[in-house]
Amino acid sequence: MNWQDLAISLAVALLGIAIGLALVTAARARQWGRRQRPGAGGTVTDIDRLRSDVAELAGQLEDFARLIDKTVDQRLGQLRSLLAEADSRIRQLERLVADASGGQPPPAQAAQADMIIAMAAQGLDSVEIARRLGIDVGQVELTLHLRRARTHQQAVGGGRK
Repeated sequence: MNWQDLAISLAVALLGIAIGLALVTAARARQWGRRQRPGAGGTVTDIDRLRSDVAELAGQLEDFARLIDKTVDQRLGQLRSLLAEADSRIRQLERLVADASGGQPPPAQAAQADMIIAMAAQGLDSVEIARRLGIDVGQVELTLHLRRARTHQQAVGGGRK
């Protein structure tokens, strides 16, 4: 589940809670209104009960919001951990590829990487590039990431010669 799915699930859950709260409040108000009709003898305790119910629901909503916040924080921590691990593996892969090829990618991969970089320079996104070349989006993104890392490394004077 990605963060967008989580945000949508959260929004749907909160909407459901809000609708439930509105329905309970409306039902209680309707009951109270019936008791306040002439001859029904409505009392202050009806209003107090309604206020108590609303306060209880508000407390439950706050508890639910805290639970959601905690869950989102946990998921965000997991995501950060996975991203750090992925970055580490990318760096390890870069070192292995550089060591295996003497710092140069194989010719077929170099030509494909050049096409990817050229298409990205034209403003195409990773999905469109992958579709046009018939390759995975991840391969396009990895190529672009490696290119940016290599360009940055050369810019700061750390490029291999």
